[in-house]
Amino acid sequence: MTGGEMEESREDERLLAGAVMGGVGYTIVAPIERAKLLLQTQESNIEVAEEMKAQRETRVS
Repeated sequence: MTGGEMEESREDERLLAGAVMGGVGYTIVAPIERAKLLLQTQESNIEVAEEMKAQRETRVS
C-alpha cells in the first residue's frame, strides 16, 4: 500500500467510525429527549384533554 492509499483508508475508517458513533449517539439520546419533551408538555396536554372533554359534554347535553 502506498502512502496515499493508506491515508485514504484512514479517512474511510474515520468516516465510518463517525457515522457509527452518530447512529449510536442518536439511539441513546432520542428516548431521553422524548421523555424530556413529554415532561415539558405534560401540563398543557392535560389542559387540552380537559377542555376537549368539557366540549364533548356540552355537545351531548
